[in-house]
Amino acid sequence: MRKSPAKQQYLLFQHVKEILDQRREWQLNFAMTFYTELLGCRGLGKDQSDVRLLHSYLSHGNQTVRLLALGGLVALAGDPRMAREMRDMLSSESILMCLKDPSTNIRMGALLFFQTMLGLLRRKEASPVALLLVEKLPDLFGDESSQVQELSLSLFGETMKAVARRDKGEMKERIRRVVVFLFLHMNTESRSMTEACGKALLISAKFLGWRRLKRVIKMRKSWLIGETLLKQDRSRVEDYVYFSLPCLWDSRASVREEAIRFMGSAVRCLGRNPRKETLEVLWNVIKRLDKDPDASVRSQAGQTLDILQTVQELQRQRWSFWRLCFWR
Repeated sequence: MRKSPAKQQYLLFQHVKEILDQRREWQLNFAMTFYTELLGCRGLGKDQSDVRLLHSYLSHGNQTVRLLALGGLVALAGDPRMAREMRDMLSSESILMCLKDPSTNIRMGALLFFQTMLGLLRRKEASPVALLLVEKLPDLFGDESSQVQELSLSLFGETMKAVARRDKGEMKERIRRVVVFLFLHMNTESRSMTEACGKALLISAKFLGWRRLKRVIKMRKSWLIGETLLKQDRSRVEDYVYFSLPCLWDSRASVREEAIRFMGSAVRCLGRNPRKETLEVLWNVIKRLDKDPDASVRSQAGQTLDILQTVQELQRQRWSFWRLCFWR
């Protein structure tokens, strides 16, 4: 088709574009196939309307149509001029939902699209996308497709290179949230996810400048990684407690168990005067896991509740002592 005469290409391009504009459902597969193929040809007057048209089909019910539309966007993104026209759609819900699509090919296509765009845009243009992706990509580290795993991990590293200087503080804040997720998922039954999370954690430690954590990650001792993470950034221990809460409801028992153990370590690192509100939140959520279907999770929950009870009792005794001193 790309070797066809230019006039024939142009007429066919306009014809299939009209079919897609009018959303003639019975002709969509045929039209989208030819349309995305022709996007690779020169001199067809491609513009913002083509971007909008393809974008409108990303949420179509037909998986083939979604895949073709995404492929068309990847083709357009290869043109730096068109890439800049497309930067506003990078944070749209429909393109982000492609990262969660049931189809492996569509997830791969979405990753390729973001990778292409990050490579072509100026840093100040790519920075908002990098901030968005750094929290979305870890969900793909456990993907059933090894290709999706590898590409999402590669893109995770590229997001840190793409962030603008003015956004580095915000990127560091988001990576701190991601670091907890990565650490807690290093003990899953999936070897590939464990390795991917370990690599991503190392990338994150390098970006944050945490040399001690980098050394421990290379030793592959998960219990030591958690302890080092908490000691590395003592002023943020309470934040890490809250960042880890969603992992208590993870479908994998190993993640739930590690999250509870991490919280117990965090409580010990909070010092002599942890906030009462934080202790109450932890007590309430971990108490629910007393009835977890997994015995190891129930056991770890019991041990952590004992730690919390001891800390709360010490806190009450300390307050009683100070009140007694005050009234004297």
